[in-house]
Amino acid sequence: MKCQCSSSSSSSSGVDEKSVFSLTSSSKYEDYLGEKTKGDLNVKVEHLEAFGIDSQATLKGPMEEVARVEAEEAEDLLRDLGIPTPSSSRQSPRDIFCSRTLNLQSISAIGYDMDYTLIHYNVIAWEGRAYDYCMENLKKVGFPVDGLAFDPDLVIRGLVIDKEKGNLVKADRFAYVKRAMHGTKMLSNRAVSEMYGRELVDLRKESRWEFLNTLFSVSEAVAYMQMVDRLDDGTIAAQLGPLDYEGLYKAVGRALIRAHVEGQLKSEIMSKPELFVTPDPELPLALLDQKEAGKKLLLITNSDYHYTDKMMQHSFNRFLPNDMGWRDLFDIMVVSARKPEFFQMSHPMYEVVTGEGLMRPCFKAKTGGLYSGGSAQMVENSLNIHGDEILYVGDHIYTDVSQSKVHLRWRTALICRELEEEVCVVDFLFTCKSTEEKVQLTCFGKFRSHYL
Repeated sequence: MKCQCSSSSSSSSGVDEKSVFSLTSSSKYEDYLGEKTKGDLNVKVEHLEAFGIDSQATLKGPMEEVARVEAEEAEDLLRDLGIPTPSSSRQSPRDIFCSRTLNLQSISAIGYDMDYTLIHYNVIAWEGRAYDYCMENLKKVGFPVDGLAFDPDLVIRGLVIDKEKGNLVKADRFAYVKRAMHGTKMLSNRAVSEMYGRELVDLRKESRWEFLNTLFSVSEAVAYMQMVDRLDDGTIAAQLGPLDYEGLYKAVGRALIRAHVEGQLKSEIMSKPELFVTPDPELPLALLDQKEAGKKLLLITNSDYHYTDKMMQHSFNRFLPNDMGWRDLFDIMVVSARKPEFFQMSHPMYEVVTGEGLMRPCFKAKTGGLYSGGSAQMVENSLNIHGDEILYVGDHIYTDVSQSKVHLRWRTALICRELEEEVCVVDFLFTCKSTEEKVQLTCFGKFRSHYL
């Protein structure tokens, strides 16, 4: 289309060019993507006719009106095809929720964590056994643990432990403490206000604040809050030495780490994975679809080779077609990755060359390889894929999501299982909304008795 805004055109029509167009001159103007709009040409509709342009046909109207009309046309099309519109369909707990625009066509590789991401653990079973081993180790060094039991409803991911005061706190988006629990006892709003006031939860002060980033934190937090009660009531023996809340947290942490280091917990899980893992038959097929769509698939986990192989075989192999194994899904696999350092720095990389886990040093990953250690930059260089061409999916808020984005500009997705229950609640209330008030209250009462 030839532009009709030359000086000759404007002079022949008797219309001043400046009266037809205006420029956005201030650099403060930005669009929703943060792009500068300085220099944008803004046309004045009333003068379009002077250039022989049909203003009604060229400009349909305000952006909101155009969007509304197009949305109605889309809904009509979906209705004609028999497809429910997003506004009329209820959300599924298995949906993907986006906080930013993500065009999957721009994604060349998708990386996955394993634990609580590809492997769907039974939280009560897994964390319950971790708690049991922790308490056994505490008992061996003299802590009073008799009568205590794992309470999965006591703690949820996203809370923060105040190691200075022995509290578990919930902070709002501005880092102010809104609710708090001392030991296993909930504090009143007045007590919270008097204790914290306008104090901010600063996670950079790791000596005081411990953020519960993952479901693996549940067992440790439950054990700690229960032991705070024992410390307060004076049942912890004096021979253990003078203990404050911070020292108590360290003691609980050492007891849990001992269970992991000695391999007791993972050995039990590997011997009976069916008791701890809830298989998802659709998950291996979803990864297969991604692979067939041309995406490079990565597995990057902190778990060691033997545990990873056992868990992935149990959860994936039986659901894959044509005698495929879980390793056939991935272009590169990394175990013992040591995240978050995996995203921050370089470590020696070893290739796993036998089924028994024998390794040899290597300096470059290749397609289909299984490796231990290394770094994210090694993976990028091997695939020749960098930055926001990679989407990484994990459950750990800091290790998986924050660090891969901050250091490498990878796109990220967080597995947030807690939202499944929230979506179920919303769907329940949505269902009851159209009934009479009496039925609403009856349904909600049944829901609370069943789920809460």
